[in-house]
This record gives sequence, C-alpha cells and structure tokens, in this order.
Amino acid sequence: MATRPTSSRSASSAGSSRSRSSGRGARGGSGGNAQPFVFGGIGLVVVIALIAMMNRGGNGSTQAGNATAAEQAAKPAAQPAAPARTPVKLEASKAGGPPKRPAPALTEATLQQARDLLATAKTLCNEGITARTAGDNTKARERQSLAKTKIDELKKLVAAASLWQEEAQLENWAQPAEYMTLEKLLGELGPLEKRVRMGGGT
Repeated sequence: MATRPTSSRSASSAGSSRSRSSGRGARGGSGGNAQPFVFGGIGLVVVIALIAMMNRGGNGSTQAGNATAAEQAAKPAAQPAAPARTPVKLEASKAGGPPKRPAPALTEATLQQARDLLATAKTLCNEGITARTAGDNTKARERQSLAKTKIDELKKLVAAASLWQEEAQLENWAQPAEYMTLEKLLGELGPLEKRVRMGGGT
C-alpha cells in the first residue's frame, strides 16, 4: 500500500513533463513557420522600392529627352555662311550726250552693299540647286526663297539709280563710273534671278 502514492506522483510528474515538452514544441513550430513570412515580406518591400526607383529614373530620362528635342526644335534654321567679300571695282565712265536730268546719288558704299547682296544670293541659289540634286526639295525651295529675298533687297537698294541708268542707256547720255559699274552688276543679276525663279524661289 505504501508504493501506490509513489506511482501516482511519478505518473503525474511524467504527464507534466510531456505537457511542457509539447508546449515548447508547439511554440518552436510556430516560430519556425513565421520566419519565411517575415523574410518574404521584407523581400517584397525591397522589390517594390526598386521598381519605384526604376520608374522615377525612366521618367526622368524621358523628360530629359523631351526637353532636348524641344530645344533642338526651337533652334532657328542655320543661316548660310557669308561669302567672301569681293571689293567693288569701278568701271570706266561712258561718254555721251548731256543727261536731261541729274543722276541720283550712287556711292561706292552702295555699290559694295549691292555686290554683297548679289554674292549672298548666288551662294543661296547654288545651295538650293545642290539640295534639289540630292533629293531634298524642301531645303531647295527654302534656299531659293532666301535668294529671292536678297535679290529683292538689292533691287530696292538701287531702284532709283537703275531707273536713271536705263533711261541713260536709251538716250545715250554720258554716265559716270559708278553707273557703269551698276550696269555690269545688273547684268549679272538678270540671269541669277531667272535661275532662282526656276528653282522655286518665291
């Protein structure tokens, strides 16, 4: 009879040990199962952050590209290089009858300006012809139109003098050297104006 209580306590002690072991096992299992979720959550956050940074970088590159394209579009069209200046050389004066009206003032400076406009118009016309040969009709028309503008400026510059010179030729008046120089310049202008018009200059 004295051994029964001892057996009961042993059984109770064994039961308590199994309960504590079970509890620890359960807690250990829960902790082990939670770790993959924690690591997975951290990885997801890192991926989202990387995607956000890439999107910001891509948008910045796109905006920079758009800005560069806009700046290039805003730039004015390149102007032709100014041709080398040809100094005016006065021609010999022409003998003839006395003019019935005085010639308008025509200086060497005005003749030089007219010569420069003629040289620029020739350069633009040649560039237009080259562009048309290369198949760039848009550039060809643009250059010929610019050449026509220079020709118009030249004709306006010497309008009064050219009218007097034309009358002097018809009436066989005596002409000073400046007007004979203008006659030669206008002789070059006629064929050039025809080429520009045929090339699309308006």
